[in-house]
Amino acid sequence: MTGSLAAGVRAGAERDARLRRLALATLDANWEHDHTVPSRTLYPHQWSWDSAFIVVGLAHVRPDRAWRELRTLFAAQWVDGRVPHIVFNPVLRVGSYFPGPEFWDSGRAEGGPGGAHLRHRAAARARAGRVAGAPPRAVGGVGGRAAPALPPAGRPAALPDRAA
Repeated sequence: MTGSLAAGVRAGAERDARLRRLALATLDANWEHDHTVPSRTLYPHQWSWDSAFIVVGLAHVRPDRAWRELRTLFAAQWVDGRVPHIVFNPVLRVGSYFPGPEFWDSGRAEGGPGGAHLRHRAAARARAGRVAGAPPRAVGGVGGRAAPALPPAGRPAALPDRAA
């Protein structure tokens, strides 16, 4: 290797190492007890899209946190298999994000997760000294205030025919 090529390789390796440290510091700073928030101020909740990509990175450096991120996300899964776009953080004040859980009110929808995972998370935070008696919040939905009624058990919903 020539001197300038070796220096370029070293500089690239140092740049990559700095970028890796910055990425890990960002993930650590945005860790919220059982999930990672994309932004503490703009997006203070767990977002399924972001969590999916965050888990890919965490799997290399913090595998236990990667699994916890997934478990937290899938704890909000609806009985029909849907995973919500947003899992609202129950310790944030009402109105801190719009449209928030009070807008979607999906905890009342048939087949929704019912908030059991949020009560568990709030209790865990209370035990950790993070919050005292915070009420659980509903899990968010997409495309409307509540989920449509599910078809009767054992009967799948009709799907439109697709042209080949």
